[in-house]
Amino acid sequence: MSIKNKEFEELISFTNKGIEFSLTVFTGKDKETNSFVSFIPSLNISGYGETEEESDEMLRDCSKDYFDNLSKLSVKNRNIELVNNGWKKTPYRNKEFRPFIDSEGRLKNFNFDGELVRHNVNELVAA
Repeated sequence: MSIKNKEFEELISFTNKGIEFSLTVFTGKDKETNSFVSFIPSLNISGYGETEEESDEMLRDCSKDYFDNLSKLSVKNRNIELVNNGWKKTPYRNKEFRPFIDSEGRLKNFNFDGELVRHNVNELVAA
């Protein structure tokens, strides 16, 4: 499954209030384990559970841990972490990052096939 940039508007922004983000979550059922999996491909973070709600809850916990740890890094190391996960700085906006999508329209770390439900997560994690 390819995702085109115009379909995949995500953002991580560092503000005085904390880290603001808008991310896309995909949820589907794993045919092998019969578990639900919720996945943020642009951060390579996932959660799973017997129900969609359980997988979303685990994903929220994992993403909270990720952003808590990210906020503890120095600016330099935080930038390295995001770039290593396929994000790039927004030109002229030093504290904003967007996911990298290659010339073929593929998002790094996303190779899930099957039926997926897509929804967005918009939050602020306090610094």
